[in-house]
Amino acid sequence: MYHTAIDPTAAVNDQTLAPYFTGPALQQVLTSPESSPDLEVRAVFFGRGARSRWHRHPYPQIILVLSGVGLVGIDNTEQEVRPGEVITLPAQVWHWHGAGANTEMHMLSIMRPGPIQWRE
Repeated sequence: MYHTAIDPTAAVNDQTLAPYFTGPALQQVLTSPESSPDLEVRAVFFGRGARSRWHRHPYPQIILVLSGVGLVGIDNTEQEVRPGEVITLPAQVWHWHGAGANTEMHMLSIMRPGPIQWRE
């Protein structure tokens, strides 16, 4: 069994992912590859106005908004998301997500591990 808790003070700026975000986006991995090789859960803490660049995953991604106001972009649309909302992004769909301009946004990302494809 692997046991942890969401802790913003334990979140880190993953230097391999930092170039793919427009501002501060700290991450805390909540699952262990040893105890959960087929499912990854991350807490992501977006600073005000920070968001990911366009990307897609080989498997669906589930986002659970914990706090703040966020935005999710797919194709040419943008949708505001709020605490308690759950968004399911299909596999291979280009998208981005992050905080609104005037607020931070904290979320859980739940998905099967796999390579992320980033747009330039």
